[in-house]
Amino acid sequence: MLTLRAPTVELFPLFVEMSADYARHGESRYQRENGWDLASFADYVRHLVNNSRGIDLEPGRSAETTYWLIEDDQCIVGTARIRKVLNPDLFQEGGNIGYGVPPSQRRKGFGTELLRQTVEKARELGLTRVLVTCDKANEPSRKIIERNGGILDSEGISEESGEPILRFWIRP
Repeated sequence: MLTLRAPTVELFPLFVEMSADYARHGESRYQRENGWDLASFADYVRHLVNNSRGIDLEPGRSAETTYWLIEDDQCIVGTARIRKVLNPDLFQEGGNIGYGVPPSQRRKGFGTELLRQTVEKARELGLTRVLVTCDKANEPSRKIIERNGGILDSEGISEESGEPILRFWIRP
């Protein structure tokens, strides 16, 4: 069973394994210089909760709510963030929903289900349409977005990477 859940301290062992998965594949997501321990993880969860409430945001950042897609209470197979308000940067790139799947869990259908459940959560939060973006070269992500009803709106250039990006709208 795949369940979209808010991060909690109880999910620490699953988070550590997800972090290690990224590291094993040479990706730096969710890495900490001194590694993760329960105290640092509790601080991280508190940061995510505050971020969802708009507390202690960095200048220019929008509040975002984080969810993890959990398989059978055993493994985090995806992460998603919902931003109800789009600032100019997010309107160009990033959108209302950002999502990712750990390397060992890719190409198993988790991305499609993650986005489906996240779009549903966005609807519950009152959004009537959501912007989702991806790198133009990221064909798997493009297919995930299209499977979830994404309609291509425009192409642009990432200010961060300089690479082409695609912008899709989805109606929940």
